[in-house]
Amino acid sequence: MRIFRFAALCAAFLVLTACDVVKQAEGIYNMTQCKYEYDSITDLSLAGVDLSGQLSPLDIARLLGVLGGGASELPMGFDLNLGIANPNESAAQIGAMDYILEIDGIKFTSGRVEKGVHVDAKGSGVFPIRMDFDIADLLAGDSSAAVLNTVKNFAGIGTEPSQVTLQIKPSVNVGGYTIPVPVHIPVSFSFGGKAGK
Repeated sequence: MRIFRFAALCAAFLVLTACDVVKQAEGIYNMTQCKYEYDSITDLSLAGVDLSGQLSPLDIARLLGVLGGGASELPMGFDLNLGIANPNESAAQIGAMDYILEIDGIKFTSGRVEKGVHVDAKGSGVFPIRMDFDIADLLAGDSSAAVLNTVKNFAGIGTEPSQVTLQIKPSVNVGGYTIPVPVHIPVSFSFGGKAGK
């Protein structure tokens, strides 16, 4: 009798685990069907200069001085807020997301966000991706003029728009294993210059 009860409990556990796996697989598949678009950039700073709000002439002079000073380190950070719309009849969800950020064909940074994402059926939301990196090496290379224009666009003082491609790769954890979607999902937009911030 005890063996029968144990077998029944094991069978129930396996069914529940299988249902959870199917639900997670459906959630990550739904993420691949979602519509992604740029929402905003917030909490922006460069080398200690807060670029989130309206810059004063003194802020602009300080920023240009920092950019032209040949510093060995220029830490930059911001939240790239990604709009997600789920057209599916069930929820879309992931456990983590890898990303690659390219601006004007230059790879700025890549990383991983461990924070899970859940978007209700037929729902939408905004998902912030925190990015912190150093642009000093980029400013010292062959692409320094394009990088300088991008930084000016972040600050709202650029003249030519920057073309951004964010490649995202959601993944889900199933039974202790991380399973990513097979390909990166591109999200493209422009900002700065005539396109506006």
